Amino acid sequence: MPTKPNILFVCYQNRMRSPTAEKVYKDDERFNVKSAGLIDRSPNRFSVRTILWADLILVMDQSQKDQILERYKGHPELPPIKVLGIPDNFEYMDKKLIKIISRKAESVIENFCNESP
Repeated sequence: MPTKPNILFVCYQNRMRSPTAEKVYKDDERFNVKSAGLIDRSPNRFSVRTILWADLILVMDQSQKDQILERYKGHPELPPIKVLGIPDNFEYMDKKLIKIISRKAESVIENFCNESP
Protein backbone atom coordinates (compact mmCIF):
# COMPACT_ATOMS: atom_id res chain seq x y z
CA MET A 1 0.00 0.00 0.00
CA PRO A 2 1.51 3.36 -1.02
CA THR A 3 2.18 5.90 1.70
CA LYS A 4 -0.16 8.86 2.00
CA PRO A 5 1.22 12.22 0.86
CA ASN A 6 2.00 14.92 3.42
CA ILE A 7 0.27 18.29 2.96
CA LEU A 8 1.42 21.36 4.86
CA PHE A 9 -0.83 24.42 5.28
CA VAL A 10 1.08 27.66 5.87
CA CYS A 11 0.14 31.18 6.93
CA TYR A 12 2.10 33.89 8.74
CA GLN A 13 1.32 33.30 12.41
CA ASN A 14 -0.09 29.75 12.43
CA ARG A 15 -2.91 30.93 14.67
CA MET A 16 -6.04 31.26 12.49
CA ARG A 17 -6.00 30.10 8.86
CA SER A 18 -3.46 27.28 8.69
CA PRO A 19 -4.48 25.65 12.02
CA THR A 20 -8.10 25.80 10.87
CA ALA A 21 -7.11 24.05 7.64
CA GLU A 22 -5.17 21.43 9.60
CA LYS A 23 -8.19 20.77 11.84
CA VAL A 24 -10.58 20.58 8.85
CA TYR A 25 -8.40 17.97 7.12
CA LYS A 26 -6.85 16.13 10.11
CA ASP A 27 -9.03 13.04 9.69
CA ASP A 28 -8.88 12.94 5.88
CA GLU A 29 -7.85 9.44 4.80
CA ARG A 30 -6.18 10.65 1.58
CA PHE A 31 -3.20 12.39 3.18
CA ASN A 32 -1.40 13.46 6.35
CA VAL A 33 -1.67 17.11 7.32
CA LYS A 34 0.21 19.68 9.41
CA SER A 35 0.29 23.45 9.63
CA ALA A 36 3.07 26.00 10.15
CA GLY A 37 3.67 29.72 10.33
CA LEU A 38 6.36 31.87 8.78
CA ILE A 39 7.06 34.24 11.67
CA ASP A 40 9.39 33.42 14.56
CA ARG A 41 6.58 33.46 17.15
CA SER A 42 4.54 30.81 15.33
CA PRO A 43 3.53 27.83 17.49
CA ASN A 44 4.65 25.53 14.64
CA ARG A 45 7.36 27.36 12.73
CA PHE A 46 8.03 26.71 9.04
CA SER A 47 11.54 25.25 8.69
CA VAL A 48 13.74 22.91 6.71
CA ARG A 49 12.22 20.11 8.80
CA THR A 50 8.72 20.97 7.55
CA ILE A 51 10.01 21.21 3.99
CA LEU A 52 11.46 17.71 4.28
CA TRP A 53 8.16 16.40 5.70
CA ALA A 54 5.87 17.99 3.08
CA ASP A 55 4.98 16.67 -0.35
CA LEU A 56 2.81 19.73 -1.05
CA ILE A 57 2.69 23.15 0.59
CA LEU A 58 -0.53 25.17 0.52
CA VAL A 59 -0.07 28.84 1.43
CA MET A 60 -2.85 31.30 2.09
CA ASP A 61 -1.53 34.13 -0.12
CA GLN A 62 1.06 34.90 -2.79
CA SER A 63 3.34 36.87 -0.45
CA GLN A 64 3.80 33.75 1.68
CA LYS A 65 4.85 31.74 -1.36
CA ASP A 66 7.24 34.51 -2.36
CA GLN A 67 8.74 34.58 1.14
CA ILE A 68 9.29 30.81 1.16
CA LEU A 69 10.85 30.84 -2.31
CA GLU A 70 13.17 33.69 -1.34
CA ARG A 71 14.16 32.23 2.03
CA TYR A 72 14.73 28.69 0.70
CA LYS A 73 15.92 29.55 -2.80
CA GLY A 74 17.66 26.59 -4.35
CA HIS A 75 16.66 24.15 -1.62
CA PRO A 76 16.61 20.80 -3.45
CA GLU A 77 13.77 19.34 -1.36
CA LEU A 78 11.28 22.23 -1.74
CA PRO A 79 7.96 20.63 -2.76
CA PRO A 80 5.34 22.29 -4.97
CA ILE A 81 3.75 25.37 -3.39
CA LYS A 82 0.18 26.34 -4.28
CA VAL A 83 -1.56 29.60 -3.32
CA LEU A 84 -5.11 29.35 -1.96
CA GLY A 85 -5.86 33.09 -1.90
CA ILE A 86 -7.49 33.22 1.53
CA PRO A 87 -7.44 36.64 3.27
CA ASP A 88 -6.31 37.10 6.85
CA ASN A 89 -9.60 38.36 8.28
CA PHE A 90 -11.04 35.31 10.03
CA GLU A 91 -10.88 33.82 13.50
CA TYR A 92 -9.79 30.24 14.17
CA MET A 93 -12.48 27.76 13.03
CA ASP A 94 -14.75 30.54 11.70
CA LYS A 95 -17.53 28.86 9.70
CA LYS A 96 -16.88 31.09 6.67
CA LEU A 97 -13.17 30.29 6.84
CA ILE A 98 -13.90 26.55 6.94
CA LYS A 99 -16.09 26.86 3.83
CA ILE A 100 -13.48 28.90 1.97
CA ILE A 101 -10.65 26.52 2.90
CA SER A 102 -12.71 23.51 1.84
CA ARG A 103 -13.69 25.09 -1.46
CA LYS A 104 -10.28 26.47 -2.41
CA ALA A 105 -8.11 23.64 -1.13
CA GLU A 106 -10.17 20.71 -2.34
CA SER A 107 -9.45 21.01 -6.07
CA VAL A 108 -5.73 21.46 -5.43
CA ILE A 109 -5.67 18.52 -3.03
CA GLU A 110 -7.75 16.31 -5.32
CA ASN A 111 -5.45 17.00 -8.29
CA PHE A 112 -2.34 16.42 -6.19
CA CYS A 113 -3.59 13.17 -4.64
CA ASN A 114 -4.62 11.83 -8.04
CA GLU A 115 -1.18 12.62 -9.48
CA SER A 116 0.79 11.20 -6.54
CA PRO A 117 2.09 7.64 -6.92
